[in-house]
Amino acid sequence: LVAALGYTCAAAISLTGMICGFLTFGGTSAGFILNNYANKDGLIAAARTAISVSVICSYPLVFNSLREDVLEMMGMPRPPRRVMQRATLILLGLITGLAIVLPDLGVVAAVTGALFGSALVYIFPALIFLYATGSKASRQSIGDKRDVTRKFERTINYGIVLLGCLLAAIGTVTALRG
Repeated sequence: LVAALGYTCAAAISLTGMICGFLTFGGTSAGFILNNYANKDGLIAAARTAISVSVICSYPLVFNSLREDVLEMMGMPRPPRRVMQRATLILLGLITGLAIVLPDLGVVAAVTGALFGSALVYIFPALIFLYATGSKASRQSIGDKRDVTRKFERTINYGIVLLGCLLAAIGTVTALRG
């Protein structure tokens, strides 16, 4: 109950800030709402400083997780120190290079939203269902009457996976076109 109340309050505060920012500047508002305000505004300078401190302090934690997950996906759950150092240099180089080349992170956020939103809403749940109903134990426990229903459900879920891929592609193309 406390966690739900906390998340609800945080969402309400964030939503209030977004709505006020959008109502202030309308459709011409920048992706990062604080960029719309004057540089000499003291409260906005404090907000920019707070966001900078937040990013600077949380970046090492997020980067450490990224590095560990990348190395684990490469089959190295406990790599030696030298491998960790090389992975750090390579990943930081890639991230820094992307930051230099991509001045507007709104495009990155839009593409990420298109891909992961479609994956979380459409693709992953359908794949989980297909995996769960495709096992031998699942097939053996189903009687003849339910076989037709199960085949229909599996066909629908294959369609949902295709729909999710199509929506992810459309969203990505739309985001890249700007």
